[in-house]
Amino acid sequence: MPLTAEQKQARKQARREYHKVWVARNRDHVRDYARAYGVEYRVGLGRKPRKGNSSSRAEVEERQMALYAVVEKQQPMTVRQVFYQATVKGMAEKTEEGYQLVQRNLAQMRRAGTLPYGWITDSTRRQMISQTFGSPAEAIEHTARFYRKSALAASDVHIEIWVEKDGLSQAAMTCRL
Repeated sequence: MPLTAEQKQARKQARREYHKVWVARNRDHVRDYARAYGVEYRVGLGRKPRKGNSSSRAEVEERQMALYAVVEKQQPMTVRQVFYQATVKGMAEKTEEGYQLVQRNLAQMRRAGTLPYGWITDSTRRQMISQTFGSPAEAIEHTARFYRKSALAASDVHIEIWVEKDGLSQAAMTCRL
């Protein structure tokens, strides 16, 4: 059974408390070990320093707000579509690292509940569902409602629309003849 948010928070707090007690009891031992093996020893329990190229919390929040605005305007979108929009707007570099940054931010936003799951789509995973009806009459009624006579049935011309990018397929499907 998955843990609730409160249980996860309680576990996290218990780990922090355990770590504080352990460090307090073993501070001298840790310092001596660090000296003996030439490892940097930091006093205290503060956060590790950020790497030179990582983003601050404010930068992450700003980027996530900008990504939200992009997805809100054009949803549903694939991660790649969001990435391309982010590169155009200067939010991410057009590199694999930039793609991973956008992907990571979108995942964080979805898990936090700030970005609806339905706004990001993965068109490579098609859902196959058989349409069923409660009765033959219901099936006939449904068919009659969505029946459209072909405007090209008597035509000598056959029209096909080929789309190179899957991201444009939705736009092409909205074209009705």
